[in-house]
Amino acid sequence: MRDLHELTGRRSVPFYVPVFEPSELEEAELVRMRVYGFCGSAFGTWSQRLGLPPGTLVMDKREMGKQDIARTHAWNEFVISERLREVFHAEDLTGWVAEPIQHIDPKRDRFGPLYWLQASSVLPPLAPETELELRRYGEEDDVLGGTTALFERGPLCYRRSELTSLADVNRTHEVFLEVTVGHPYFIFSQRARRVLLRHRARGDFTWEPMLILE
Repeated sequence: MRDLHELTGRRSVPFYVPVFEPSELEEAELVRMRVYGFCGSAFGTWSQRLGLPPGTLVMDKREMGKQDIARTHAWNEFVISERLREVFHAEDLTGWVAEPIQHIDPKRDRFGPLYWLQASSVLPPLAPETELELRRYGEEDDVLGGTTALFERGPLCYRRSELTSLADVNRTHEVFLEVTVGHPYFIFSQRARRVLLRHRARGDFTWEPMLILE
């Protein structure tokens, strides 16, 4: 997993690595976005450091650079640029909300607006055919000590009959674990993926097809 050692200084946890043909990605109705690009410390880290109320959305905007989408070291905090937010609006993408983020020094904020991207649409539970593993880590474990972690061991699968209210931006019902933070996965429609490709969204991210079972 990229940047795991740099972030934690600890050994890596094995993750499922998807393998698929380009045609499978192009034909998929739903795709998962995997974001690898980082944009600095978590909101909570900054708010605590600056003495701001808990829950304040604050970051060092300089860390975003020219990326349109990235995530903080909390891993579940996806940050998007004003340009990408405008694309989402202009293309009428559904199922998302974006909350403004303030700079660590508002008086010196000469940077473009940034937003915390969240999915308002929640997908149904995964189909039983999905290979999942629930692990319990004891206090002696040096990465995930004292936690229960959910991992995927194969592609995420859904039953078509249960996908009754799909949006362009969705999140999984399940909470997965990467590094030390449990969070849902972002699942986009193929239309949303093509919108980001057409507008050349900048950032370090990849796509993975989801399986829909009849």
